[in-house]
Amino acid sequence: MLNGADKSEVQLVPAGDKLEAKGAFKVAKGTKGVVVLNLAGKAAMTARFEVK
Repeated sequence: MLNGADKSEVQLVPAGDKLEAKGAFKVAKGTKGVVVLNLAGKAAMTARFEVK
């Protein structure tokens, strides 16, 4: 997560049929994020987003 000059890493954990972020982080308008999903130790998918 990138919020202005603040950068933090957040772990995604299974929550039912979706993934949920755990940890202390700020999310506000303009926060940017990058999600990298790894399968068998290799990056399988990358997604980027921005909170509007």
